Order: sequence, then C-alpha cells, then structure tokens
Amino acid sequence: MRKRTAKLLAPLAVLSAAALAVSGGLASAHGASTAGEVHIYEADTAHDGNLGTDILTGGITDHGIDHQGVAGGGNYNKLVLSKGSFEISAVNLRPNFPPLNSMTCSSDGTETVAVPIVDGSGTRAYKGIRGTFQIAVTFALILPRLPNGRCNTNATRYPGIEISRGAGTVSYR
Repeated sequence: MRKRTAKLLAPLAVLSAAALAVSGGLASAHGASTAGEVHIYEADTAHDGNLGTDILTGGITDHGIDHQGVAGGGNYNKLVLSKGSFEISAVNLRPNFPPLNSMTCSSDGTETVAVPIVDGSGTRAYKGIRGTFQIAVTFALILPRLPNGRCNTNATRYPGIEISRGAGTVSYR
C-alpha cells in the first residue's frame, strides 16, 4: 500500500512544484515589489571628469556608470547600470569640504550627506524605485598654479579622486 501511495503522490509533488514555480514567475513578471538595504560604492578617479564607476550590493546587485550632473539642470546624476537606470539628486553632493590650502593648492576631506533617488526616474528593472542613500564622500584634489603662483580655482582639469560609500533602504517594482 505504501508503494502505491508513493507512486500516486510523486506526480502530484511534481505538479505542485511546477505550479509554484510558474505562479512565482508570474508574480515577478507582473511587477512584484522589491525592497531592502542597498550598499553603494563609487570610485571617480578622474575628478575633473563627470563619470564614476559604481557597484551596488544587497537589495540591488548591479554595476555601471554614474553620469554626473547630466539631468535636472545639472542637479541630478544618472546611474546607468546593467539592469536599468535611475537618477539621484546631487544637490547635497556639494558639501562644505575643507578649504583649499593656498600653500599647496590642495584639499581633501570626507563628509556624509543624504542622497535621495529622484522619483519617477527609474527604468527597466528599477522602474518605480524610491529611497535615500546616506553617502560618505571622500576626496582629494590638487589645483594647478597660475603664473603668479596662486592656485587656479577656475581650472577645469586637475588631478583628483573621489571615493563614495553608503547605504540606504530602497523599494521598486
């Protein structure tokens, strides 16, 4: 009797597993909400440029490029990742770093700022994304000197580096 019951239940178990797999797939295809803590890391080794390399882990596992100041009148950065894109407000990413040392024409420091995701900016996998990151921005730069020896604070090209690291809770469909 046990062998007979097992023979009858085996096909039911396979059908049940298949039904769960299909129903789970349909739920995802219809935009199930995803949420969680996301860690974001960025290295911008061409501080005078406008591109940073990003890695996201946790609730989002992805990588791509931060196109700095390309939207919102220069106030938004667009993170173009392999699974989609979204924008972040860069307004707070202009923190009050230590003043330039006029003897060395250099400056460095770290500051933590809130960086909100721009509502409605998510595409593809990140459609409907919302949240805010708390990001520690660390930078170092050296400005060129003018012929009179002063620091060229209007220089558009100069050596510098910016490393950003943070986390935030996000949700998206």
